[in-house]
Amino acid sequence: MRPEIVAADRQFEVRRAATQWRKAGEIVAATEQAIAALYPDDRVRTTRVFRVLFFFFTWFGWSSAYGLGSAVFFAALGGLEDSDSFAAFHLLSGLAMLVVAEYLHTHRRLRRFGVEEAAVWIGIGYVVGGGLWLFHRVADPTLTWMIGLGAWAIAATGALAAWRWGTPATGLLAAGGLFVALTQVPVAHLAWLVVALLTAWPLAHLSMASHISPQGRRRFREAFVVVTLAAYFACHVEVVEARLFWRFRAVAWTGGGSPSPPSEAVVFASLLAMVALPLAWIGLGIARRYRPAIDLGGILLLTTVGTFAFRARPQPEWLFLLAGGIALSGTAFALRRQFARRSGAEWRGLTALALAEDQGSAGAVATLAALAAFAPAARTIEKPGFDGSGGEFGGGGASAKF
Repeated sequence: MRPEIVAADRQFEVRRAATQWRKAGEIVAATEQAIAALYPDDRVRTTRVFRVLFFFFTWFGWSSAYGLGSAVFFAALGGLEDSDSFAAFHLLSGLAMLVVAEYLHTHRRLRRFGVEEAAVWIGIGYVVGGGLWLFHRVADPTLTWMIGLGAWAIAATGALAAWRWGTPATGLLAAGGLFVALTQVPVAHLAWLVVALLTAWPLAHLSMASHISPQGRRRFREAFVVVTLAAYFACHVEVVEARLFWRFRAVAWTGGGSPSPPSEAVVFASLLAMVALPLAWIGLGIARRYRPAIDLGGILLLTTVGTFAFRARPQPEWLFLLAGGIALSGTAFALRRQFARRSGAEWRGLTALALAEDQGSAGAVATLAALAAFAPAARTIEKPGFDGSGGEFGGGGASAKF
């Protein structure tokens, strides 16, 4: 990512934080304006609503222009004789859109505007799609090669977009493509576990590193979430017992035999890992003051409890659910009380207080939730059919009734 873009992102984060402080009542408007003057922003940005609209309008406009342009182009050449030429045209169009994305980021200075982000995603889609299409036409590969090569291409282009422009969700794309590619290797299950466990905390460290740009840290955080979920998925007992990783491979779809069931030791190790992994993530998150790890660890721990309960099938179920809800509520109240007893209501850099949050927005969300929950249902208006109650018609001396 270019240094001027990184500098602009850092200054934008300061300005946005000042706005949040002002909305939370921590500073006054004059202080916010003074901070904005100290950290000027030279990028062209827009609001969140228009950012989404510009993204979809750009995608729609490109699709229309691509369809019309390709028809005119090939008609001028005398028609489309084979699909190889169209696949190459598809690939070149994607490369051209990536060049346009670079131009929009650097020369037009667009940032969080929607248009440049759509250009990145269009370029990725057309490059990967056109490249796979052309490779299939030229080499006629097997299904395993097509899936593996496509996933590696998605991971590579996603990583390139995250590194070059910090485009939102490209961290998810890069990490997701990597793990899809690993499903086609002979030892897919082991590969998932090894890669996930070896890369999780380096990604977490990079998502907190001060020398990384703000958008870069977000992309590493996205990858950390994917890696964590991949590690837990590989450890889950239902996945182990169903031998899903064998079923993910393309050779299994073409009649490549059937896998043997896992041993009792493997199932026990899976159950143990389902408990150890969330607890390790919570512990490391607290030690490193890394909230995403704490949140993910808590969610995965609840998933583990739910899985164990489903397998044990406690009776009656309503009593188990009631006890679980009471336990969760009691834990939340106990934690809040422990925080309240400490100086500054914090422990090891963690707190349950709302720090510099927009209370107005939070209140609006709560109000909308309450209205949605307690709003009365729409009235059903009955529309009775025709019910004639008598009348006369006729003329010229004629008369009839209905």
